[in-house]
Amino acid sequence: MRPTTLSFLLVAALGVLVACHGNQTFTPLAPGEQPPGPASSQERALIPPGIRPRASGVCSAPEYKPNAGPFVVFFANGNVKKGTFKSSTSPLTLWFAFRVKKSKPTPIPSSSPTTGPSTIPSPTPIPTNRPAYIYEGEYTLAKAKQTGCAFVFTTQSGKPFTGSKYNALAFGDPLIKYPPHYKTKVVAHGAVSIKIAKLSANGGKGTATLLLGNGNTFDTAKVTLTYRSP
Repeated sequence: MRPTTLSFLLVAALGVLVACHGNQTFTPLAPGEQPPGPASSQERALIPPGIRPRASGVCSAPEYKPNAGPFVVFFANGNVKKGTFKSSTSPLTLWFAFRVKKSKPTPIPSSSPTTGPSTIPSPTPIPTNRPAYIYEGEYTLAKAKQTGCAFVFTTQSGKPFTGSKYNALAFGDPLIKYPPHYKTKVVAHGAVSIKIAKLSANGGKGTATLLLGNGNTFDTAKVTLTYRSP
């Protein structure tokens, strides 16, 4: 696998979500509370095919219809030490639940052809410096009874990614059968705490706890990783 930096992993995590979810408009619960936005199409092009859901055949999570929502996505910065991943408090350690609703296609205004560049410029390469492991598997929410794909990225050396104090990133994402045109709305979000132990070439097991702003538990998830690359 190519060497990896933290910036690449964040793009990868958000890019996988965008690849599954398409173009979305998130509505925050309150002013100033906004989940992370999607990555650009150029950023998505940099995602290795091997980390897309189901690409390796590891994740066998069901594909849900939109009316099965709300759906939960979670991210977490953290560190792997002695074979255990523990999440840390950071702006990217969070979860959000969203609903999907069908919508009408957005009209495309007609305009006269314009002269533009004959070639599309290549995206700026993201710097790389540390080989990383990718753990893949699934998670299941206890209350919502939904199953999605789970991933953990971590440096092989155990050293932090460049420009960060973290050496790992975890995230979970459900697979949804989206209609051709739709919109999404966030209905709840908060902090998440994740611990995954016994990480090895065979994966690892752990839990994720989704917390509300008042400290109460919104839901919990059982995380089972069954594959590691390379």
